[in-house]
Amino acid sequence: MACVSCATPLAVGAAYCPQCGRFVDDRVEAALARYFALNKTNPERAAQMGPDLKKLVPRSAWPHLADRLGPEAVDAWEMEATAPPPSPAPAAKGRPTPRQMLAPDYRPRPPEPKDSQAVFMDFNEKPAQIVAVMAAAKTQTQVHVSSKRRARTWLWLLFPAGVPFLLLDVWLGYNLCTFSLVTLVLWLSALYGLSVMARQARPPQFDGRFDIAHDMIRTLQDDIAPKRTMMGWLDLTGFDRDHKKTRQKQAPSGRPVAYYKDEWLRLKMQLYDGSVLRVSLIEKVKDRKGYSKRSRISGKQKWKAGSTHKQQYLQVAITANPEQYTVRPFPTSPIQIPDTAFAIQRATAENGRITLNAAVARTGGIDAWDVLHVLRFAYGQLQPL
Repeated sequence: MACVSCATPLAVGAAYCPQCGRFVDDRVEAALARYFALNKTNPERAAQMGPDLKKLVPRSAWPHLADRLGPEAVDAWEMEATAPPPSPAPAAKGRPTPRQMLAPDYRPRPPEPKDSQAVFMDFNEKPAQIVAVMAAAKTQTQVHVSSKRRARTWLWLLFPAGVPFLLLDVWLGYNLCTFSLVTLVLWLSALYGLSVMARQARPPQFDGRFDIAHDMIRTLQDDIAPKRTMMGWLDLTGFDRDHKKTRQKQAPSGRPVAYYKDEWLRLKMQLYDGSVLRVSLIEKVKDRKGYSKRSRISGKQKWKAGSTHKQQYLQVAITANPEQYTVRPFPTSPIQIPDTAFAIQRATAENGRITLNAAVARTGGIDAWDVLHVLRFAYGQLQPL
């Protein structure tokens, strides 16, 4: 059997062509054509075609369906098989059945204009282009900061530069409106320049997480299938945003405590061998807010400072190409991954899919190689046919 589009030989039972990406089933291609046509005229109606498409496509080809539809329409993490919701209990007579509310899938939000220093990237491009954009952004910021620092230095030097002209008037016995006018011009120019620079937007702040994402994408770019893109985001806008808060409570002492889940990096890519790799780096934060408390001894109000506890988590999912691999089960004994800061919390391998959750097990930061070692360990569970 061969692909009707590019004549590439296909394996028995293949759902799509690994070369051009066309589905073998013509009904799927016809449904995709209707979807893209509706997406231009009626996006809401096109979004409703998702369940029908998933019925036509085999379970193993759902990640490829997500690639064809694009990240804006179907997020790859939503393509998982989910159990049907339990049927609601019969409502009492005369009472309307309460409407079931489903929480929307998490999506990052760009920073507010006031947070111009925050770094935010939502991408669906070739990895080489993403790496080039990240490197150029950091280089341009460094050049801008250095040039701004030099300009500020020259402006501050205008103040001592005007002093000799003021002394010249005093030494020659002239009034203070002769050479001192030069002093006045220099000082006013310095004040104006410093005020303008103070009102300018601050440049983006690139912390260590930016370097981790850059090194990961640069390392993984050679493993991605040709003509495929890398989808995901890099969200360094901070954890303390409303849509990242998961819950809030009040401690017995009266201190308010907020919990946040900040998924600051998500990557999804199709590899050379047809497998699909998904990586997510999550920072969970427990933020104890500061509060005022009255002292039992003196009766005075005292301010209790808050504290923040952060924990890094890693989620990895690999959907194996069923034409090339089977999945080996993980050992039942505790799993230790050498040369990494992460410790495995949960790992499963079933139905052609590997999922792995890990958390940082040591104090200190992480780097890209900590994550890459976990990816290599997870990929080692694939057994070639």
